[in-house]
Amino acid sequence: MPRDPATGGTALTEQVNGAYLTHKSSLLRFLTRTLGNSRDAEDVAHEAFARMLSLPEQATVDHPLALLKCIALNIIRDTFRRERYRRQQVIGLEDPLVSAQPEPDPEQVAAARQRLVRLRDAIDDLPPRCREVFVLHKVHGLPHTEVARRLGISRNMVERHVIRAYAQLREVMDDTPSGVDKD
Repeated sequence: MPRDPATGGTALTEQVNGAYLTHKSSLLRFLTRTLGNSRDAEDVAHEAFARMLSLPEQATVDHPLALLKCIALNIIRDTFRRERYRRQQVIGLEDPLVSAQPEPDPEQVAAARQRLVRLRDAIDDLPPRCREVFVLHKVHGLPHTEVARRLGISRNMVERHVIRAYAQLREVMDDTPSGVDKD
């Protein structure tokens, strides 16, 4: 699309700028109602405007608010799908390490203690930031957004650290220590 000589920008860029000035507050209200919190609403709104800017230059947008809402809902759906996928990837680690039995025999108690020691050592062997994120989230029970705020990193980076920790812990915990027979 040709540049607008008066502004120096393309017509699409000018359309998105106009939509930002005109519809940002309406989009934020819609997203805050949909998501239940204004911080996530702002993140989704900014991503929606960014995606709108990535439309082909020849695109013209007749109903910018409707398009923004549609893009925003797709972002929310994509995020939900990613979260569901991530949860499915770590289900195995969220099972209790020691099953609840009325009275375990001494061999089971010893095996459970060894498993706990291996888990503690595996957590200690995580890279420092990864370990810090994992402990805040899984041991202290803080949500990803709170961990991100406390550590000054993005929520996405918190999720990456947690996934990395789960992968490393699963690898260590799934390995049978040398010299131990599995029945």
